[in-house]
Amino acid sequence: MIADNVDVSPAKTNSAAKPWRQLEVSAWIALALHALAGLALLALLRDGLDTNPDPAARLRYVQDHSAAWMFGWLSWHAASISIVVFFLMLYRAADAVRESASGPIAVVLVIIAAAMDLAGQSLLIAFAPSDQDAASIEAWFTIQRIAVILSGYAANSLYSAATLLATLLLWPWASRFASALGLLVFMTGMALSVAAFAGSAEGMFWTNAVLVPAILGWLGGIALLSRRLARAGC
Repeated sequence: MIADNVDVSPAKTNSAAKPWRQLEVSAWIALALHALAGLALLALLRDGLDTNPDPAARLRYVQDHSAAWMFGWLSWHAASISIVVFFLMLYRAADAVRESASGPIAVVLVIIAAAMDLAGQSLLIAFAPSDQDAASIEAWFTIQRIAVILSGYAANSLYSAATLLATLLLWPWASRFASALGLLVFMTGMALSVAAFAGSAEGMFWTNAVLVPAILGWLGGIALLSRRLARAGC
């Protein structure tokens, strides 16, 4: 039975559903861009990263494949921006039905994380080595380490914390599978941060191998949840 003072008009229902539809769109876009970035990591970036244990081979790869190197990082630029938009849409949708401090905190964390991420990635693009002299090579490896700390450690820690907050915020509506994936993103993201800070190439490789598919699954789960809630007129 519906109370007489509850507005169930189509206009009201459409207004309530709109934020969830926008969240669904932003989730699918973020998923597509993270899938592209994940492929770029495997196909275009891997041989120039710390996960390649041979420093000389890393250097040669970046020098010989400058266009691929730049495109690979630009794809991660797009993924970083898309996740900020996704979290903004998530906060807007969830806040309409459940007020919580975790929503705005997650947004702030993601914005700071994206700024650090973009800074680290931009360093790797802007200062890609072109010379073989010892000073240039030493400077490049220093820049790589700074980028790893910015993106792999600091940004990933904040992204992971924001994902945990978002998972808890959506817990009442999300499926167990989507919630589990959110927790997996948090745990593997934190593990990646530890590996990046420690400079463990093997640790960064295996955590990324789990993290990227987990992110894609979580974003897909949130997209499907948003579609269901939009149809329910939440």
